[in-house]
Amino acid sequence: ARHRGFDGVICGHIHQAALRDISGVCYANDGDWIESCTALVEHRDGRLEVLRWTDEAARCRVWTAPAVAEPEAEPEAA
Repeated sequence: ARHRGFDGVICGHIHQAALRDISGVCYANDGDWIESCTALVEHRDGRLEVLRWTDEAARCRVWTAPAVAEPEAEPEAA
């Protein structure tokens, strides 16, 4: 990559996600979605990040509130 003037290399599907600097060259591997459930994302500022679904699912989990009981009917006026 360096010999050709590239900043890094992105590979995929070897079942082990990685994001590291190797002698000044960025090496990124997105892993896989079936066994390790990982993905490589690029942020708006250009940063790369490996996301693990188990971490994201726990962070984004929706918590539900208990149901609210129906209000009691008001007594009718006499």
